[in-house]
Amino acid sequence: MVYSVLKKVALNNCLICLAYFLCSCSSADSSISQRGILEIEMQQFNPDGSPIFKQIKRIWYQDSSVVQELRQIRSTGNSEKLVLDYPLVGYLYINLPLNVMYEFSNFSDTSHIIKRVSPLPQDQLEQGWIFYSHTLFRLTSNPELLKDTIKDGVSYKQIKFHFDKEDPNKWYRIGWLRCDGCNSLFSLEHDYSPKVNCTMTKNIAFKAGSPYPYGSLEVRYLSDTLTDSQKKVIDAWDNLAKKNL
Repeated sequence: MVYSVLKKVALNNCLICLAYFLCSCSSADSSISQRGILEIEMQQFNPDGSPIFKQIKRIWYQDSSVVQELRQIRSTGNSEKLVLDYPLVGYLYINLPLNVMYEFSNFSDTSHIIKRVSPLPQDQLEQGWIFYSHTLFRLTSNPELLKDTIKDGVSYKQIKFHFDKEDPNKWYRIGWLRCDGCNSLFSLEHDYSPKVNCTMTKNIAFKAGSPYPYGSLEVRYLSDTLTDSQKKVIDAWDNLAKKNL
């Protein structure tokens, strides 16, 4: 039971994480605006709608650099009671102007580099991150417009759609669009949303014919500031990236 659940999680992780873009409510230009903190929540569900797991990652951004927690899925227990947790194993740093990505061992200005990726791949996943690519997971047609909804005092447009790499007879998605000036770079979708001046902040995947979600991805904006120590780390990694060109 333990291994079958983990196998299911691993095999279907990309389906849950399609379009790993982020959202920050700031200016709508083509670069990351100023600085702040986000979190991204990923969930997967059983066929009856009960949760399999929920994972939350913290993201820091400054100017044109992004840092995200790297977490693994770890299981304890047995077939009667399976417990999943998500230990922190490192940090992913991405510098968009320099077109480079690094993995660091810890969130420190003296941290060691674990891995370097350059140039940023535009046609494949790298640690689940494709927010720098506008070529993957495009909509094949205009989505179906659904009824607007409100959450925490914020109004969202809802659309029903599927990506061009998905079989519309097997899958569909519900997207939540926020249209109050969120930075389009951090959208969960870059095809339809810019046309209506909105940002997709939630993406829910369904199997055709099922009323229950299969998986979901949601981005929440937490802060538009960083502490001095957080800025020091990103500044140090920016300098390191420039030195290693």
